[in-house]
Amino acid sequence: MSPDDTPSPQEQEFDRAFAAKLAEFPVPADLEAKLLALGKTVLPAEDAEPQLAEIIRPSAFKRYWPLAAAATVALVLGVGSLIIPSPVEFPAIAEQADMGAIYRDHMAHFANERFFLDAMTDSASEAQASLRESGAPVFASVPAGLQPLGMMGCKSIDWNGGRVGLVCFTREDGEIVHLFIADKSGFAEADLASLTSLETSRGLQTGGWSDGEYVFMLVGSEPGIEVAEYLPAV
Repeated sequence: MSPDDTPSPQEQEFDRAFAAKLAEFPVPADLEAKLLALGKTVLPAEDAEPQLAEIIRPSAFKRYWPLAAAATVALVLGVGSLIIPSPVEFPAIAEQADMGAIYRDHMAHFANERFFLDAMTDSASEAQASLRESGAPVFASVPAGLQPLGMMGCKSIDWNGGRVGLVCFTREDGEIVHLFIADKSGFAEADLASLTSLETSRGLQTGGWSDGEYVFMLVGSEPGIEVAEYLPAV
C-alpha cells in the first residue's frame, strides 16, 4: 500500500464500525445445510437431461424468498443504522447538579458515541462560520495548544436546552481530540471551579477551562489519549 492509499481516521473508524455491525448478524448454523438442500431441489439429477423448468423452479424460490427477504431487510437496516447514526441522547440532569461535572461527563459521553460532523474542514474560519450559522458557540481563535494539530471539522450539538459547539482535531498519529464549547451563562461560578483538573470520564481523559464567554472541554477519543498538553496555562 502506498502512503497515498493509507485510510483516513474517518475511514478507519467506519471500517471498525462496519465490521462490528456485520458481526451482529451471525451466519445461521444450518445455513449450509439449507443451501445444499435448496441446490438438490433446484438442480437436476446427474443422469437426467437438463431442462430449463428443472434448473429454474419458481416453487423453490417461493419457498425460500421470505428467508432471503428477511435477511436482506436485516442487513439493510443494520447498514442503514451504521451509515446514519441516531442522534446522541444525553443522560438526564438532576436538579441542583454540578453543571461543570455534568458538562464534563456528557461531553465524554458524546465523544464515545458515533456521529457525523456538520462540516468537514481544516479551515478555522469555515468551522467558525458553520458553528455560527447553526447557533452554536463559536471559538474566537484556536487555542494555542491545539494549533499544531490538524483541524478535521465541526458540529453543533443540542444540549441542556441550548447548543454546544464541537471542533475535532487530529494528531500526527491520526487520533482525535475533541474541543467542546458551551456558553458560560449556563454555569454558576461554583460549577466551574473543578474544570481545569484532569479527570478520566467514561474512560476518556478530559480537562477544561473557561473565559469571559465560554466554557471549554477537551476530551480524547480513545482511552490513553492525553489532553493535558493541549490545555492553556493557568
